[in-house]
Amino acid sequence: MAERSTMLLDVRQHLLHAQQRMKSHADKCHSERVFNVGYFVFIRLQPYVQSSLEPRSHHKLCFNYFGPFEIVAKIGSIAYKLALPPGSAVHLVFHVSLLKPASALI
Repeated sequence: MAERSTMLLDVRQHLLHAQQRMKSHADKCHSERVFNVGYFVFIRLQPYVQSSLEPRSHHKLCFNYFGPFEIVAKIGSIAYKLALPPGSAVHLVFHVSLLKPASALI
């Protein structure tokens, strides 16, 4: 029984060490992005969703980002509502990871 409890403690320590390594690696690659209402951003869409904003015959040749679109509202801490064209069949709320600032062009 004592051997089992020491093995369990050993496994927990290894898991904790692995979690700390994964967290430090993820934090190195993470960039904090915050946008204000009224800013213009580009959005990144999946190829099958892009056809609702701009129809193209070949998805491989589609643009990586669309826009710029204005930020209408901030939803929570990581989502933003954008002002998309009226005919688009895409949801108006996007995660911050799909947005890219367009301040250099506007």
